[in-house]
Amino acid sequence: MHSSILLRQNIKPRTDELDVFIPLLTRLSDLQREIDGQMTVETTPSQDATHQLKALKRLIDSFHLYLGSARGLYNDPEQAEVALIAGRDIVKEILTQIELFNATIIQSDGGGFFLLTPNNIVGEANQKNFVDRLSKTLPEGTTLVLSHLLQANVQLP
Repeated sequence: MHSSILLRQNIKPRTDELDVFIPLLTRLSDLQREIDGQMTVETTPSQDATHQLKALKRLIDSFHLYLGSARGLYNDPEQAEVALIAGRDIVKEILTQIELFNATIIQSDGGGFFLLTPNNIVGEANQKNFVDRLSKTLPEGTTLVLSHLLQANVQLP
């Protein structure tokens, strides 16, 4: 989520004089979407594609961590804090909306959360519809994606 915030708000280290941080993050994110799209089309994704996708996800996620690291060449703790605050605000809004929709979060981590939908939401199609309706109430550019049964991931463009 934080890497998406970096891209959307053009948050980069102030020491990036060559302007490589955002273009590199953009290219890696595009590549991740491309591989993810190919895997969605394939009935049985290859192990290589699965490993590539996981590696890209970790690399992309590391941009925010690297930005806040005191040891990094492109570290800028103040910019990392800007992204962290923006992410925290998005999560707070998601939690508020989930409560308003009478759903319950049963576990969360940096990549998403597991939620228990209200009793009247039965079946995967209805769960997807529920997540879509919930996404429409969130800040612009923030959507929830139903990864698999009862798990929703935050996705920013």
